[in-house]
Amino acid sequence: MVGAKAGILSLALSLLMVQAWPAWAQPAGPPQPGGPAFVAWPTLKSPEKKVLLLIAREALTAALENRPSREAKVGARLQVTQPVVISIYVDGKLRARAWRIKNLQPIYLSVRDLVSQALAEPKVSDQPLSQEEMARAKLGLAVLGRYSRAQNDKEIPPRSAVIIYNGFKEWLALPGDVPGGSAADVLSLACGQAGLRPQVWLLPTTTIFHATAEEAKE
Repeated sequence: MVGAKAGILSLALSLLMVQAWPAWAQPAGPPQPGGPAFVAWPTLKSPEKKVLLLIAREALTAALENRPSREAKVGARLQVTQPVVISIYVDGKLRARAWRIKNLQPIYLSVRDLVSQALAEPKVSDQPLSQEEMARAKLGLAVLGRYSRAQNDKEIPPRSAVIIYNGFKEWLALPGDVPGGSAADVLSLACGQAGLRPQVWLLPTTTIFHATAEEAKE
């Protein structure tokens, strides 16, 4: 009986040491360069980023006024599917964030829907934004490139978004969250924002991903 319990405990510990993968990264992980599914997205132009911010602002205003968001007409570049992050700031501090890594919607529709998601599920806090906070809020967005897995912070290029996942929590942090900070700084911030200890990204049970990030703010 003691031997059986010891065996179960050993199995449980070994399972805990296996790196976890979020659902969007399974089963095979990211497309590989040179493969049939790998297509580089062109860089967003400044006017295109402004259009996305205007769409996000319209979604926030519509929520504040309790009405549907007005439809937007956009060019071909904003109709592609690409990972997107929406951040909501109140008094200069991050109040809510929502993202889609495996995004099946055109960018401009994702921006609109992610504003609603961030308002309902801020992630940064358990409390949805109040009307008063929404009236003072400023918006930020980031359009991401294809994600890659990293074994440590040294494998993360400068100006990259990072995603940490430990089987229980997932969090995404942007380079703009830590101006001038290193990849290790951004990873530590991601852990802290997720309610974890800042050093959790160093554990072998934490999976790290990174992606290029084109950021813009109001």
